[in-house]
Amino acid sequence: MDSVDSSFDLENPLCVRRVYKLIVNRQKEGKAVENIKEIELLKLQCKVTNVQTCVLGCQAFVSLVERGVVESGTVLAVMVSLLPKSTFEQYSALIDGIFNVLLFDLKRDIAKMKSNQKYKSSYGLKTQQHPVIAIIDKDPVRLSYLIDKIVGVCDHPDEKIRDECVEFLRPALLYIICNPETLPHSDSIWTSLLTHSANSRTSELISEILSWSKISSPGTCLQTSIFLIKMLNSLSPTDDSKLMRDLILYLVVVSNHQLIYGMNPTRNFQCIRKVLTSIPEPSENYYNVLLVLLSNTLHQISPANFVDIMEIIFDIIRKGCCRNKYIQNMVLDGIIKWMTHPDFITPNALSIAHSIVKTIVERDDNSAQSAPAIKDPKLTVTNYHPDISVAYDIAHLTEQFEETNHKNVFNFIDTLNTRGDLNLNKQLVSLLRAIFLSKDISIDCWFKVYQLILSIVISREESALSFLMTFLYKLSTEPCPEVQLELLRGLPYFATRKESIPFILNTFDLLSTGVNINVCMDLYARLWKIEDRTYPFLHKLLCAPYDNKCSEFEFYITKSMTIRDVCIAKPSQHGTDLVPILSHILNHCSSEEGDVATAIALDAITALCESNTVSILSTWKVLSGKFRQEKRIASQKSLFKFFSYIPTFHNASAAYENVVDEVLSHLWFFITRSDCNELIKAALEALGHFQPGKVMYFKHIPQQFQVATKLKGKELEITDGLAWQAVPGECWIELLKGIKPKCKAYVADLISDYIEFEIAEYRSGVYNLPEHMPEPKKLLTLGSGSTLRAVLNFLIKQSRFENNSIDELLIINTLRAISRKFSKPIPPLDWSFLQCFFHIGFQTRKYCILIATNQMEHSGTAKRLLENFLIDFEPNCFEEDLLLLLGLLPVVSGKMPTQVLKVFAEKVAIYCFKESQINGFSEGCLFEKFLENVKYVFTQKNQEPEALDIFTLIIGRYMDSMELDSRIFQKYTEVVACLHPRSIDGLTSPTTWWEVPVGKLKKATVIRCYLALNNRILDNPLSWLDPIVDVFVGQKGEHTFLFQHLAATLYAFKSDNHAYDWIMDLFRQIQILLADSGNQTNNEKISFLVDVCVVSIVAFSGYIVILEEFTAIASARNTRIMVFPQSVNLLLERAFWKSNEAKVLDIFYAMYKNNSIPECYSNMFKNAITCLRNKPCFESKNIWTKYVGMRK
Repeated sequence: MDSVDSSFDLENPLCVRRVYKLIVNRQKEGKAVENIKEIELLKLQCKVTNVQTCVLGCQAFVSLVERGVVESGTVLAVMVSLLPKSTFEQYSALIDGIFNVLLFDLKRDIAKMKSNQKYKSSYGLKTQQHPVIAIIDKDPVRLSYLIDKIVGVCDHPDEKIRDECVEFLRPALLYIICNPETLPHSDSIWTSLLTHSANSRTSELISEILSWSKISSPGTCLQTSIFLIKMLNSLSPTDDSKLMRDLILYLVVVSNHQLIYGMNPTRNFQCIRKVLTSIPEPSENYYNVLLVLLSNTLHQISPANFVDIMEIIFDIIRKGCCRNKYIQNMVLDGIIKWMTHPDFITPNALSIAHSIVKTIVERDDNSAQSAPAIKDPKLTVTNYHPDISVAYDIAHLTEQFEETNHKNVFNFIDTLNTRGDLNLNKQLVSLLRAIFLSKDISIDCWFKVYQLILSIVISREESALSFLMTFLYKLSTEPCPEVQLELLRGLPYFATRKESIPFILNTFDLLSTGVNINVCMDLYARLWKIEDRTYPFLHKLLCAPYDNKCSEFEFYITKSMTIRDVCIAKPSQHGTDLVPILSHILNHCSSEEGDVATAIALDAITALCESNTVSILSTWKVLSGKFRQEKRIASQKSLFKFFSYIPTFHNASAAYENVVDEVLSHLWFFITRSDCNELIKAALEALGHFQPGKVMYFKHIPQQFQVATKLKGKELEITDGLAWQAVPGECWIELLKGIKPKCKAYVADLISDYIEFEIAEYRSGVYNLPEHMPEPKKLLTLGSGSTLRAVLNFLIKQSRFENNSIDELLIINTLRAISRKFSKPIPPLDWSFLQCFFHIGFQTRKYCILIATNQMEHSGTAKRLLENFLIDFEPNCFEEDLLLLLGLLPVVSGKMPTQVLKVFAEKVAIYCFKESQINGFSEGCLFEKFLENVKYVFTQKNQEPEALDIFTLIIGRYMDSMELDSRIFQKYTEVVACLHPRSIDGLTSPTTWWEVPVGKLKKATVIRCYLALNNRILDNPLSWLDPIVDVFVGQKGEHTFLFQHLAATLYAFKSDNHAYDWIMDLFRQIQILLADSGNQTNNEKISFLVDVCVVSIVAFSGYIVILEEFTAIASARNTRIMVFPQSVNLLLERAFWKSNEAKVLDIFYAMYKNNSIPECYSNMFKNAITCLRNKPCFESKNIWTKYVGMRK
């Protein structure tokens, strides 16, 4: 600056030229730019208040760039740094200068290009940031002038610049339009782009902008709507009809979100209708997709816009453009909601809605087969929003329903039920409602849909109110009585929302005048169980008298059942109110026809007594007079059940003792004198609750069963003191002898009950056995009144007789009495006497084996008895013995000597397999039973390792001997899943095999997929799949098999965190392989693992259910790539995945940017990121600037 004299005036425009020349001269002298101090002077001249000087200073910088004195990057950095504190005049001059420099760079780059080369901007939104973006960030206030300058560049008179300016400004244009802060100022840019849309680069940018346009907030949603309307108005209906059709779909989605935000999308609907009437007629497939989206709109629409959407739908339905009944029902479902609120919509809208409903119903009644829609290729606009993709796939799915004559509906519902995940997409719920309204599906299929919808209503309260009107519409139009009744029974489930209750009550009230009162009682009872505040309505109906419109006794049966349910559920709250009604029922149902009603009423009374709502003693006092002479079977059985609760309320009062005496007398009367086996059984079951010695005494035993107690060889008279003694055990043996043969088993069960009472009170002393002493021949430690002692003494005595001189039935039932697994073991006893009963018959042998099995842990003789039987056992002798031992296998396996168990198990396994193989492994075959019991061996706790090793070796031998798709292999898989992890790996991990046969690999795949769903030993159950995935890399011809089973497994898998960890681990493996991607083997493995990730995500997201079947993504790479973006979007709606959105995006971005990833996958990952642009994480500027406009 020394060469500039002191009279130098910065404000003087003439001085700019002097400074400019000095800078040029310094550069010619070889000075480096950073050492030319005059540049700082020129910077000062750009900041002066004299506008002309400022403009000349900026132009001087541009000239320096053009002459090559200063690099354009340096000048741009200088000029951008001057913007923040500049006045508007300085700002406009600086902006002009910056754009001139940028245009100079553009011209230079264009001049360097070869004839067949396309210009590509080197700038980005975040890395190598475009200078215009830097300007916006530094001074966002004066954006209007900058945007006007951008528009001016787009309209540049130089054709070359105009053709390439869109690419040159691409990062800046994307930044302005995709930035929520600058979006409201972007109208002029959008208008300019539309003006030049004939240019291919401009057209591509417009499409890219739409693919990044957001509707996640009211502001962005409104602006996107404006953009779409402007674009539709600018297009030619003749030349751009396909694009216009696609944009309409996106506009419908945008409208749906505007409705959610409470905005009025009238302009959108008007534009949609106008475009649809102006373009050539679209295909039926297109209209199907459009109507799926519009059906969703119907659930969001406000009354003000209802007429607009009705006009659009009416135009489509009237012209017969949609013949798909399921999609018509989706529309019908949306309209029904508004038809019930006619006061809120205009008469015109209501009239149009009626016409639409009438058209749909009449076509449905004609039941003509719908012609299949002409299938369009996948719409290009599907990537704009996942809702469009879902609508497309739902439309395609419904077409498959109709083409297969509705058989695929059954498969679709079964697939939904497999997952049990009721958090379905809204459009999928709408499809379920459409199927619910359908009259074409089978009744079995309809009931499945009905159950699924009720499950959704129960689990998601908000759906109860929205679906209620559709449910009532189906009820009112359904001709099938069976379906009508089921609908009525389902209606109470909607009471989970209190707003629904008035509609339900009104429906039931209308029914009560014309429908059987029994049905009404059942419906009100169901409603009360869900919403107890409706009890007054139920009580009113219960108090209503018989009205002669149905069978009198059916009426009382229904009333009794309803009251019983109330008494069981809430006895203390409503029980006392119902006692008078119960009394009325008992009084009016004394005939044979009233037996069932009386029995149910007694059950209700029993429930009230059990809950202490009423006194059981006073209740019997009232009932005794009526039921002393009762002979009706059902009533007597309920009365015996009532008696069984009397011991529960034991007390020392005389009144209680009198009741016990009377009740026991009543029970013994039926036991000894009744001809009805059913009543004898019920009486014995009730008697089993009266514990001898505490509630029942010697005096209560009938004379014929009393065994006189002897003292020193003399019989004692039954005195008052003896009458209150405990009942000798021998009495029950006498009962067993004297009872009818067909009832002996019931007595045996009674004796078991009494033995259980007795054993439960044993102290440790009865189990003490002196060291080195053999087990005693008799239970001498037990008292003379012991039931157990009497039974065992009887058996020991009988064992001394010849087999042909004993009562086989008596022995069978005596053995049965002690064969139960009691709460404590039987005291030490030498069980060798059981050997004498083994050869009488199967029944005695069975009970002997059960007794030995129960006692073997505590008795050496019992264990030896069972050991000897197993050693001598031959499977081919008696099949009933084999089945018995198979059932006991889990019990005895850990308690037998290893060698005995091994020989027995191998012998049985070989026999069962051969016999089953001969019979084609039919259902319930011997080998299946063997596998089932071996499974229990592994699932029981505290099993001996040696025993488990034996069965592990046996199971391993049969893997190659069964067909993969056979039922027996499914059972085999369940057993393998119970083995120790090391054993499972040895059997199913290909890394442990000498060779890898395809058949064995497929079986291992099936087993490990089952393990992933049912075995929780590993920290992450999906880790079971790792060895299989690694081996299938080299099995190219079997990839479809793996993908199919992988899809089924991931679809049914329910743990979000485990699935996330496993899938992310696969992506990490891919990234490691990408580091050495030059290797051909690695490249193949990369493609395979990407396929595995894609299949896993599509399946686990649940989106696979919308596809035709699992094989759709397993066999067709294009299909899985196509549905991947919307699957990821659906997956990230879950809480755990949502918290990891940023990590998922980073992984996808890394996959996209890597050149070793095949292009089809690369585009897929880009589309997935685009699809996620409305997710919360995209609200962060650091996130969206990283991804918007991304390209390699």
